[in-house]
Amino acid sequence: MPWRWPLLLLRQKPPPPSSVVRKRVDIRKAARADALARAAAAEKEAQADLKACDDATVRVQDALARIEKARADIDDDLSDTSSDALESPELGQALLLHEATAIANLHAQAISV
Repeated sequence: MPWRWPLLLLRQKPPPPSSVVRKRVDIRKAARADALARAAAAEKEAQADLKACDDATVRVQDALARIEKARADIDDDLSDTSSDALESPELGQALLLHEATAIANLHAQAISV
């Protein structure tokens, strides 16, 4: 019965792996374990770098907020002093006196020529 021959082959146990195959499997398992360890270390390093980057971002945002506050304070101070100065009657009189002196000097120069 020729058809039983393949069935007999299927019923047999596979031969045990040779020592070369076992070494290759062991090498691949060790390489995989090493790669997983390196990946875990790289992930921890990336998380530490990300935390440092987030901390730096927070510090920059705080500094920008302080700059904006300082600019607003300076603008408020400048607007307060300029409005007070323009409303001052002494400043207006001083400017008029200066303009009158300039006109008198120009007139004197024109006459002397």
